[in-house]
Order: sequence, then structure tokens, then C-alpha cells
Amino acid sequence: LLRLDLADAYTRGGTVTMQPERLNEIRGLLERATRLGAELLEHSGDDLVGVESDATVPVAPTERPRVLVVDDELTLLESVAEALRVAGYEVVMAASGAEAIDAAQSQQIGLLVTDLVMPAMDGVTLAEQLRKANPELPVLFITGHAGGELARRLPRDATVLRKPFRALELVSSVARLAPEVA
Repeated sequence: LLRLDLADAYTRGGTVTMQPERLNEIRGLLERATRLGAELLEHSGDDLVGVESDATVPVAPTERPRVLVVDDELTLLESVAEALRVAGYEVVMAASGAEAIDAAQSQQIGLLVTDLVMPAMDGVTLAEQLRKANPELPVLFITGHAGGELARRLPRDATVLRKPFRALELVSSVARLAPEVA
């Protein structure tokens, strides 16, 4: 649905933007899909939803985790953040490990998306620091590097998304790590 291509924006050095008409179209599709899902639940014999057939189906609000996105490449940082915002996530951006730690101390973070290779503090060290306060914090590592010492230091449960990637791959990876809570 998003049709955002972070790989293209990344290689061109541009930012990802969407026309307001496209955003409205996506919102409409998502609302229709949510209503259809609720109607299917209603007609499946489940008594959780009891509405008249011609009534508007009430949809329970969903909460998505606040995502902390960390990357020292500002163009990619902004593109990743924009793709996640379009998908409905609240995003906090940081351009370094130190900024990310400050952000995590002042706000509740539900998921970390971090570049693996950054100056001063790499993504593995950042994840280790943040997991001291929140051991269950889901982490998505993004990287354009294969192998090396950092790859050997990745946690066993590490989820890695290789650059360049498409927005849909990013959003799908984030959704798998931290699904919506109804």
C-alpha cells in the first residue's frame, strides 16, 4: 500500500514524500479493511461484536509502540521515520547513540530501529544499553554491511534488515517485532 521506496530515496540522497491524496487513499483503504474485519468477526458467530447489519461497525482503537529510529545518515533517518509515520507509528528520531539514550530516558520506547554501524556508539552497543532498562525491547538492526566483528556481536534474537530496502519491508519488519495492541 505504501509504495514508498526507501532504497531509491537512499541512493538518490532524497527524502520520501507522499501526496496528501495518496495518504487519504491509504487511510480510506485501511479504514475499509478494518470495518470488513470487524464485520467478519460479527458474522463468524463470535458474540464479541453485536451490531445491526446496517450500523457502522465500531472499531477498537489500536496502539502502536513508539519507535526510536537511530541512524547517523540524516537522509536515511528521515526516510525511515517518514515511512513509519505513514504506517501509523509514532516516531522519535536520533542521529547518534547518545541522542538515542537521552530520548529513551525521557520517553517510553516500544521498539528500536537502529543502524548497525555508526561512529562513537554502534547499534549493538546502543541496543545493549537500552535493554538494561528494558530487557524485552524489540530491536531491528538496519545495515548495508555484511559480516565483520559487529555481525558476530549481534544478539541471537537479532532481526536484521539489509540496506537498501523498501518501505514495505521496513514496515513489515517493524510490525512483526511489535504488533499492534487492540
